[in-house]
Amino acid sequence: MPTYGQTIRWTELNGTKSTVSVENCPTRQEALQSALRSAKAFGWTEPKWWQWWRWEDTRVSVNG
Repeated sequence: MPTYGQTIRWTELNGTKSTVSVENCPTRQEALQSALRSAKAFGWTEPKWWQWWRWEDTRVSVNG
């Protein structure tokens, strides 16, 4: 049976880069939700269009 993982990466204004990863989830959706919960607990937010220092950060599509 396949398992799924998800990684979310983001950059703070001071240049600090952070990463949260989860593995061994039974579905893609569960992997995404688990990674989002963990990343949000560490301060991650969806990058805004004007946050130029975050242009390479993970953007999450909960529909896809």
